[in-house]
Amino acid sequence: MQPTPITLMALIKSAKKQRKRLYKTFDDGLLASCYPSGRVSWFWRKHVDGKSIQELLGEYPQMSIASAIAEVKSRIIALEFKQVEEQSPHRLTVNEAFEAWKARKSKTALTWPKMELVCRKYILNKFGEMPIEDLTAIMLIKHWKPLETEGHSNTLCKLCGYVRQLAIFCINTGRVDRLHELTKLSANYVFTAADHYPSVEPSEMWRVFYALEKGGRRYDNVWRMFMSMFYTLSRPGEIAQLRWDWIDPDEELIFFPPEAMKMKRLHRVPISSQLVKLLESSERVSDYVFPSPTIAFAHSTPDSMNMMLKRNGFGGVLTPHGIRSIGRTWMEQQKVPEKVAEACLSHFNMTAVVKAYVRYDYIDERRDVMQQWCNFVEESRKFALDKIRAEQAA
Repeated sequence: MQPTPITLMALIKSAKKQRKRLYKTFDDGLLASCYPSGRVSWFWRKHVDGKSIQELLGEYPQMSIASAIAEVKSRIIALEFKQVEEQSPHRLTVNEAFEAWKARKSKTALTWPKMELVCRKYILNKFGEMPIEDLTAIMLIKHWKPLETEGHSNTLCKLCGYVRQLAIFCINTGRVDRLHELTKLSANYVFTAADHYPSVEPSEMWRVFYALEKGGRRYDNVWRMFMSMFYTLSRPGEIAQLRWDWIDPDEELIFFPPEAMKMKRLHRVPISSQLVKLLESSERVSDYVFPSPTIAFAHSTPDSMNMMLKRNGFGGVLTPHGIRSIGRTWMEQQKVPEKVAEACLSHFNMTAVVKAYVRYDYIDERRDVMQQWCNFVEESRKFALDKIRAEQAA
């Protein structure tokens, strides 16, 4: 768990109320210490030779949340460098390199389970026990020849990217000196343009609700997650891992932290009246709004929404991500200003320099737009339900 403005505000309130120093531990050993006065200090807790050691990083808000997280990560890398130097010479295997990369990558990649599955199937199963310094580009190219012959361009594109990231990670952390040409595998392939996510026109959205409502809902948790996609226009992975402590009912906002977002930028989502009802009707049994029905302390998977659509005849017609396309098309039809519409989808088409200076996210304008959109969603759903009732009464 990473710190958010909400978690820090809650910690400050508790410290003031209890009149004592309180602590909150986050991922990678980052620790927030809050005094009764409301002053917050950042610490990094590490374990060396079986002892727990705390190092002061700085004071909040002089040291921001992002700066504290970045400082911890840099210190972890420095510690890893030291540990690698102290270890006796050892030829790192592909499996060992992958596990080290996994410890870092799995914390930030929303689609990590799928990434790991692909890597194990097309890389580790064949080359896992080989020293990674002996792995060459030509070995991988020959092994992937069936994928190229069968036209699996998308899979090859992902594999080239994963190998490149793994190689750069090993080099940058001092695990190896060089890795042949593993960072340039993509030069061997011609990749086709990616297809857009299947979607439907806003005017046809009622047909989706008609099919789903008539087909019957098997799992209430999946349905609520599906409706939250409409009410927030967030990405499937972001909705699946939504936590209760990201929701601020007083400000009527959801704070998606940078580590949960595709572009690693804090994203605020206004809460519509429809979303308020959905959240109020949700039972709070986990830190996650949509907990996994099979795995303890985990969130649901976005694939469950896709399966629901496929079971009701929408395979190849609509995906959960396609809901964002419906919302964006509706905004274009309603002549919503482009910057406001793009901000609703957490798209910020700016240069890095402009982003550094422009911090406004059009939240006030988005409140009204998102409420109008949610009203349209409910109208489409009501039309579908009325049609079902009329058919049943006939």
